[in-house]
Amino acid sequence: GIDGLTALARLRDVRREWQAQIARVVAAGVTPTHLDSEKHVHLLPALLEVAIGLAIIVLMYRHFSTVQADELKDLKW
Repeated sequence: GIDGLTALARLRDVRREWQAQIARVVAAGVTPTHLDSEKHVHLLPALLEVAIGLAIIVLMYRHFSTVQADELKDLKW
């Protein structure tokens, strides 16, 4: 229903914002070592899935340098 679509849209907004934050860090020449969230919001089930996906990408970038900063902001899930 509409509530589900609204929640999905908001989840996409969160994902885009978190991706953009990571991309800004990488573009500044910083290699991320971990992800933090305000008041542990990443532990909410829907957000945990997004956080894990982003953490995997950060690990790929950190250990294999396979992800470029521009790619981080344009990832499709």
